[in-house]
Amino acid sequence: MRCRRVALWVGAGMVACGGGGEPPPSKSPAAVTVVSEEPDVAPEPLPVTVVDLVGRDGDVFVHFDAKAFRAGTLYQAIMNVVNSVPLVRDQLADLTQTCGFNPVEALAEVGFSARVRRRDLDMDTAVLAARSSQSPQASLECIRRLIPEFKRTEVAGYPALDMADGYVVAAEPFVVLGEHQPVRRALGRLANGANQRVPPGFLYAELESAEMFEAERIVIGLGQGPKGTEFEVHARATSVEQAQDLERSVLEMRREGLEEIQEAELEPAVKNLATSLVESVMFERRGADLVGAFDFGSPERETQILGLGTAMVVQAIERYLRMSKVMEARRAMYVIASSLREYAANQNPPRFPASAPLVPPQVPAGSRYQSVEADWQQAGWKEIGFSWSPPQYYAFGFDTARGGRKVTVRALGDLDGDGQPAKFELDLEIKGGQITGESETIREEQPDE
Repeated sequence: MRCRRVALWVGAGMVACGGGGEPPPSKSPAAVTVVSEEPDVAPEPLPVTVVDLVGRDGDVFVHFDAKAFRAGTLYQAIMNVVNSVPLVRDQLADLTQTCGFNPVEALAEVGFSARVRRRDLDMDTAVLAARSSQSPQASLECIRRLIPEFKRTEVAGYPALDMADGYVVAAEPFVVLGEHQPVRRALGRLANGANQRVPPGFLYAELESAEMFEAERIVIGLGQGPKGTEFEVHARATSVEQAQDLERSVLEMRREGLEEIQEAELEPAVKNLATSLVESVMFERRGADLVGAFDFGSPERETQILGLGTAMVVQAIERYLRMSKVMEARRAMYVIASSLREYAANQNPPRFPASAPLVPPQVPAGSRYQSVEADWQQAGWKEIGFSWSPPQYYAFGFDTARGGRKVTVRALGDLDGDGQPAKFELDLEIKGGQITGESETIREEQPDE
């Protein structure tokens, strides 16, 4: 018996076999493409992929092709942001130094699958598999250095880390992560060979949980195409009425977005570019089915838009990081003040300890300082038991007046390194045996410097 293997336009495969029945039609239907008329031969099994390990039968399935993503314009735009923001760049450098390699550049692909329970991901079924240009053992060691609490162990003969509730397993050429049973099931699929694939592109996701996503099924695709990076989403709502509600919401958001752009104080060229970008988003409803799509129009236009967007993102990140560092100074001062209050309350009569020197002695200028234990064993600091483990962008100290009844907590910084310091001060005072001042507003001079 000979078999004819065909593929339908919907992407599903089928095998039509004939024995003594009618001969096959001389011309294939329009929706059918003949791939081969040769007898079926059992092919050699292909190597297992991350898709096989995690499976596509979960309520949530995601595949990310990191290697393909790094070849595109979006990745270059992201790295432009990373390289333009010192803190983010330093954090990536620290990560690279800790691991002995750059984990971002090494990552090749990731697969993730999980069930949904009670409108949330069921982590008892979740499993993640990743492939890297580095060996799984090197990736395992990187994770152990980042999270020393993980203990070395073995799972099914593979080196692993025990996460208490799950494992991280190095199973050549993959790293598999999840709770105990999902990981063991994934490792069991290693010997079966590849039989699951995903469409081309660097991101593909299938979401099938009306309970969690309020849609029967959502399919998301993101990839590089002739018009640059292209995004597409297909969804089937639980009813036509729900699809209509979603359609109204999306169109209203689009209209409001265009109005905000027109009202914003932007340069004409930027405003025109942003407007055309929003207008290029396509949305369509057919019954309960919804389709959304977006592309930049051309690779050249994508480069132009992302270049403009990168500059705006860098400015926004810098503002955010500057504010987060200011919040760091304020938080540290309140913690120091609280420690001083506690120390003074335990003295009879209440008194503050001797002054504590600045840590570090020199104000960090456009940099950060990593303190060591000895810094906080100096006079003043040791008495109140204060220490600060994160890298510091400010020098902390406190000055106690003669008699120990008044103390000024101080933080000095120079975030942009221009020599113009920022100063934060907070006073505590003992009056009539009572400590006052901790709840008062911090005095600030040039806090954004």
